[in-house]
Amino acid sequence: MWKGNKLVEIIRKIEGSIMIEFKRSGNNTTASNRIPLYVGEFVYDESKESFLRNGRGYWIDEETRIATREVEWKDGVEVSGRDLYDGWYTRSTTPKPKPKPKPAPMLVPAPAPAPAPKREEPAPLRFSVTGSTKWTDVSLQVTDLKISSNCCNDLNALDLNRFEWLRSIEIGDECFGSVKTFQIDGLNRLKTIKIGSNSFTQKKNDDGDDKLKSFHILNCESLESIQIGEYSFSDFGGDFELKNLPQLQSIQIGTFGSQSCNFWCSSFVVRDLPNLQSITLGNEAFRESLSTIMENLPSLQSIQLGYGTLKGRWDDSSSLIMRNLPNLTSITSAGDSFYYPRV
Repeated sequence: MWKGNKLVEIIRKIEGSIMIEFKRSGNNTTASNRIPLYVGEFVYDESKESFLRNGRGYWIDEETRIATREVEWKDGVEVSGRDLYDGWYTRSTTPKPKPKPKPAPMLVPAPAPAPAPKREEPAPLRFSVTGSTKWTDVSLQVTDLKISSNCCNDLNALDLNRFEWLRSIEIGDECFGSVKTFQIDGLNRLKTIKIGSNSFTQKKNDDGDDKLKSFHILNCESLESIQIGEYSFSDFGGDFELKNLPQLQSIQIGTFGSQSCNFWCSSFVVRDLPNLQSITLGNEAFRESLSTIMENLPSLQSIQLGYGTLKGRWDDSSSLIMRNLPNLTSITSAGDSFYYPRV
């Protein structure tokens, strides 16, 4: 479910021939918040433009996560079913013997509770998406995801947060041209994000200003680097947000010395990233940034800005804040950076 062009709730998920329906909680975009209520086969009814239960399925108890009923469906109508007991078809009918009386046990200290078992990390699984690949074919266990160039331009939404084991994401050139919101949230194993040129934009080799398009990378505790090629996100004019990325070391958006135009009309706000060491922005990236803020970056050492980068707007509405950068030793600009902002 989308609200204001932002994913706010996941109602169902399709995995091959199986549909999983989740409890409507209002906040389940991260995997840990999703509570399955129904798992089973389905059919898509084009006349109703909806997914219908069709075939065998199971009701799931939201507390125990155990199946409570097995049901046969036909075009969304229940035709037969049987109750399950702790996931089994029948109750146990074996009589229990009466226990013999036992002497009162000696009082001993209760043992400490055993620690919760750790989830086992899956073996490395690399998956490449090409023009003929369906997103439903991508395993939820994927650790390294690569999108070939010129892919997925028919999609208007992208959900990467369901791949909780991801360590790296690599997206080629000219991909996801119709996607309006880029959001990665809570992928705690993710270390690198690399995106090629002219992706996530409908203005190839050009710039634009669509305030409904926004970019968010949040709550990724292992992320170390973000690299974005020339002209990608060139017509994104909405929010640009980097938050709670404690291991992020480098940001490279565009190519220094080459025309890039990334996030042409977005504000560039980077703050509270304790391990960030370098920022590189290509020519005319964030060119008309209204609010440019770089603060509370204790490890930042170098900033490279291409020509016209962070230039601001001519009408004196732009502002610039740079503070608490104790290790910054180098700022390089090809020219016309910080031209209009008022400090």
